[in-house]
Amino acid sequence: MAAGKRSGICSSIAGGMGTCRPTARKEPRLSPKMSPFAPRVEQWLAEDLNNPAKQHLTARRIYELLRDEPGFDAAESTVRRFVRLRRLELLPPEVFIPLAYEPGKVSSWEELNQHLLACCQAEDRRRLRGQKKTIGERWARERDHLLPH
Repeated sequence: MAAGKRSGICSSIAGGMGTCRPTARKEPRLSPKMSPFAPRVEQWLAEDLNNPAKQHLTARRIYELLRDEPGFDAAESTVRRFVRLRRLELLPPEVFIPLAYEPGKVSSWEELNQHLLACCQAEDRRRLRGQKKTIGERWARERDHLLPH
């Protein structure tokens, strides 16, 4: 290897992405040991969205289920990392409603409640980038899963 040249996975990824090695290290990538089992885990996680929170599969339980599969030899930390990244992709993003009134401009609680209600209704009609449904439509669909039964 020539002086100043680096070889390895991060270098090859960085070259393909057109970035430096530290940036390439931050890019999540699928472990080769997980790739044959990824569709099954993704299916379990998608089904988990319909279950109450107390009944969700943990990353450890998913690892235990996969450990019994023939040909599976990944570490538990690999499964945990995969599950964490996939859950982040499946969950809806957090929505933040900024406080849009000037302090001292609202003279009563009623007026404040009216103002906040108008802000929330405006947020309900807004679409998040890359989403087809409005925030209100997404909330209506997910409300039953979030409220206690």
